Amino acid sequence: MKNQRSILFGLLLVSAILSAGWVGYQAKVKSAFQPESKLWFEGTSTLHDWKCEAESVSGFVEHEASGNLKVSGVQVNVPIDKLDCGHAAMNNRMKQIMKADQFPQVQFQLTSAKQSAAAASKTTLTTEGRLSISGVTKKIRMTVDGERMPNGAVRFEGSFPMKMSDFNLEAPTFLGISTGDGITVKFDVIAGGGTASR
Repeated sequence: MKNQRSILFGLLLVSAILSAGWVGYQAKVKSAFQPESKLWFEGTSTLHDWKCEAESVSGFVEHEASGNLKVSGVQVNVPIDKLDCGHAAMNNRMKQIMKADQFPQVQFQLTSAKQSAAAASKTTLTTEGRLSISGVTKKIRMTVDGERMPNGAVRFEGSFPMKMSDFNLEAPTFLGISTGDGITVKFDVIAGGGTASR
């Protein structure tokens, strides 16, 4: 009788553990960037401010499929030859400075994301990641605002300052105009339509 009780207790304990684990489990999805995703960077010069926009941004966001918008992975790829700085000569100059023939893409990979605030479908993340430009990789930190949209897609917006010299890049000059070393990278990314990854 004692053995039967022990077995029964053991079965109940295992069942409780498995049930708790199942309730706490959240499927994750890997959502690809949508065509409307945007990334650009802004700088200053001796004449006026300037901006370069990425005509193409690809990548994915790995996040929980439902509930709180927790992020576990991000990959961003920006082809340098798709940067539009508003003038063909400036575009070519930027490609030269960024060594597009050797390093055709700017890449970012998330290493950590912590929720610093969350409310309903929105969240604020404190993130760290590796940014690779022209063969140089640096760790960057930034705050990102996220939102789960009604159609199931997820949206992330943010910005971060950087210096071109940190990546061994010279500030471009154009028609005798000198630009500043510091730029601000901004993004508005929409991702959706992924499948469960685990």
